[in-house]
Amino acid sequence: MSITALVLIIIAAFCHSTWNLLAKRAADCRHLMWFVCIGASILLFPFAIWALRDDWPKIGAKAVVFLLATGLLHVCYFEALQRGYRAGDLSVVYPLARGTGPLFSFCGAILVLHEHPTVIAIGGALLVVCGILLISGGAQIFSGGAARA
Repeated sequence: MSITALVLIIIAAFCHSTWNLLAKRAADCRHLMWFVCIGASILLFPFAIWALRDDWPKIGAKAVVFLLATGLLHVCYFEALQRGYRAGDLSVVYPLARGTGPLFSFCGAILVLHEHPTVIAIGGALLVVCGILLISGGAQIFSGGAARA
């Protein structure tokens, strides 16, 4: 790995962790995610236009629907993340949020795309589920009360 790639990875990790720390600190601000999404859209819109200037005519209606759906899913994810940060600790909510994405992707690939996972893929998905269960409190999450939040 080149030093440039390593530095970019470290910078990205720092930005990502800082973002989640700030999101946790602002968990009670109900409009934070909307402001962030709208602000990011305005900020990145010129770059999107630049990136798509030559390829936009080649993009079909189906691709546009998927692009819009992706944006909507991200807004929903951010809202769910904020609700989680209001209810729980950063050290629990963040791993749950990061772990459920791959799990949903795995299940979606099987159910929607009719993929046939290998034994290793199934084992990896089970390890993710076990890790999420352990981080969130183990079997106590099924007993109700404060652990459920």
